[in-house]
Amino acid sequence: MPLTVDAKLVGATILTIALVALASFVLFHSPKATLNRRFGIMGLTTAGWIITISLSLAAKDPWHTTLLGRTGFAFASAIPFTLAWMVDALSGKQASAARAPLLLSGIMCFAFVLASFSPWVVAGAVPGAPTANFLYGPLHRAFGIYFLLSFGSGLYSLWIASKSATGISGLQLRYLLLGISLTGAGAITTNLLVPLIEHVSLQCNRPVLRSDVLLVLCPRNYPPSSYGC
Repeated sequence: MPLTVDAKLVGATILTIALVALASFVLFHSPKATLNRRFGIMGLTTAGWIITISLSLAAKDPWHTTLLGRTGFAFASAIPFTLAWMVDALSGKQASAARAPLLLSGIMCFAFVLASFSPWVVAGAVPGAPTANFLYGPLHRAFGIYFLLSFGSGLYSLWIASKSATGISGLQLRYLLLGISLTGAGAITTNLLVPLIEHVSLQCNRPVLRSDVLLVLCPRNYPPSSYGC
């Protein structure tokens, strides 16, 4: 597959490797801990989104751009649920009524993952300079609304969990909240908010590697030991 290799693609690849390494460290550190497993899945899902979207925009032909773009949107569809799923491990809720939002998030996640592989979210792609552009389908706006509401709800739940935690556990959860918020802010703005308003694809919508974000994510945001890690 011919690619346009530039600094953005290299940066996205480095960020993907860093996220896979972080997720793997958390998983192998305590594989039996529920929180570790869910955090690892969230990290791997995010890494999958970053690399597939970056490769799709670096591809030189519309077919590969469309295929990888749809795969990237499928990964993105799962990110809000993996965040909510991880936060659910912090809450320890067992009642079915209390876990109804998580079930709804899972259903919406499954529906949009399936829709992402159809022309309903990404209809196709057209060549562009310096990168290709997506042609969005009729469900792109619905996907954007789903992602924003679900991701925002997950961040709010994580904020509530960080407020109820004390000591080093509370500090680690606040670092986790800060790291996820920073990494999500730029991507949501360029990939969702502006396209949602203008219904066009941006030239700059690859994930961008930022050293300050990695400093927040890597050293401190693995699950705190007081939750069984």
